[in-house]
Amino acid sequence: MSMPPENPDESGRRRRLSIWLLLLAVAMGLRTLAIGRWPGINGDEAWYGVNVHEFLSGHEPFWRTGIGNPLNPLHSGVLLALSLVFPPSAALLRAPEVIFGIAAVALAYPMLWRPLGHRAAMLATALLAVSPTAVAYSRLGWDPSGTPLVALLAVGAALHRRPILALLACALAYFVHPTNIFLLPITAALLAPDAMARYRAADRRTQSSLKRLTLMAAVLAVPLIAFVAQRIADDPNTTLPSVEMVADRVTSPSRWLSRIWGFVNLATGVSTAEHIAAPVAGQMALLVNATFTGLFVLSLAAGWVRYRQHHYGISLLAGMSAAFAGFHVIAMDLALLPTLERYGMFMLVPMCIAFALAIDAVSRRFSAAGTAAGAIAIATLAAVTVAGYFYPLATRGGDAMATYRTGAREPKLAAFEFIAADSANEPVRVTAEDWFLYWTLRYFAGTGGNIQVEPLDGASLPGGVRPEGAMAPGRPTPRRSYVVAFAGSGFAATQSAHPVVFTAFDPIGRPVVQVFLER
Repeated sequence: MSMPPENPDESGRRRRLSIWLLLLAVAMGLRTLAIGRWPGINGDEAWYGVNVHEFLSGHEPFWRTGIGNPLNPLHSGVLLALSLVFPPSAALLRAPEVIFGIAAVALAYPMLWRPLGHRAAMLATALLAVSPTAVAYSRLGWDPSGTPLVALLAVGAALHRRPILALLACALAYFVHPTNIFLLPITAALLAPDAMARYRAADRRTQSSLKRLTLMAAVLAVPLIAFVAQRIADDPNTTLPSVEMVADRVTSPSRWLSRIWGFVNLATGVSTAEHIAAPVAGQMALLVNATFTGLFVLSLAAGWVRYRQHHYGISLLAGMSAAFAGFHVIAMDLALLPTLERYGMFMLVPMCIAFALAIDAVSRRFSAAGTAAGAIAIATLAAVTVAGYFYPLATRGGDAMATYRTGAREPKLAAFEFIAADSANEPVRVTAEDWFLYWTLRYFAGTGGNIQVEPLDGASLPGGVRPEGAMAPGRPTPRRSYVVAFAGSGFAATQSAHPVVFTAFDPIGRPVVQVFLER
């Protein structure tokens, strides 16, 4: 007796579920592999850990970051909850963003397949799963790392025609990082087609009322904008550009092209890899960027007829263009360069979706070409993730900023563990060279213990060292003093009169962090 043929719809669902589960497994692996030491701890990450410890100890925490941004409730809230259960560790510092990064990949396909279609939604999920920028930031425990998740929530709500939810997601995104304010024009553009359809379907009386409300809002907004602009202009510490700078940015083609290239570097992960892992060879960076850009432009051109027929295709490009223009005019010139590429993170998820829609459009006309374009795009991002991010960290300990360099054991943690063992539970003082060492050592020292961590006089510590915590008065007099510095730094060179009692090395034997015995 022959078996009945399998339902094509059921077969398709199973295949899509299998692909989604595979992408989720890949995303989890990339975001958790050696999370405690690849890369080394950034002092910003430890700052949040110290803040949580001080709050739990009944001390006054920081409610704003060192540069004045509001404290991210997502990151600090989850870190606070986890810190009630788990002891201090590098992995714990990063656990919230690991969770958010995996959640973004897990939610991408379920949120996007209805408005975008199965193929585009799966492509966007795949790009996000292997994106070097998304992967690297999911492995750093600080505010900007939650941007892909909140951006997905905002864009997803807009695609599902939920304006209130989209607005709430944008508000949450702002608290994750203020530069996420540029998600507003993207979500507004995605909501525009449905809003216009509702407007056209309304009766004339309703349309007249809406016109009057819009005009009133615009009139009221003018003095408000003028007031805010005047307050900004009166602030000598503002990072916003002057009128002359704005005019120059608007009229300079080279500045526009430079900013576009910055977003290309963000999309391919080149700037993030250089920030955290190691410089990317110029020819290799050019090849990666040219491949990714070429695929997008060619796919968009070849599939344009289909792309523009998509309900959200043009709206997405319009919103991204508006967000790009606003960012270009307002953001500092150095934004998007390595170490500051996080300022453009709001664009990562929309870029993945736009790329997926372009490939989906060309696939509808030229199936083989679309499949090849999708495979090459995913392979390009995966190659940068593996070769540009993981490989330098695993084989050399990294060649980027000193704080990210690492070894078989995270160097700053190894230095702290040596001091803890060498001090034999006696009260000791530790002087840390800079922000990155100070907050990391202070995080592991905790509150109320025998290891008193202090910053080097004159070290740059935006926002100060409050809460007092490890520096609180009334502590026992230290029996011994240590100095911790990055190997090869100018400060380490001044410690030649003091013996080096510990050195943390990278995988190829280069010193990373040194501990000096001061007395």
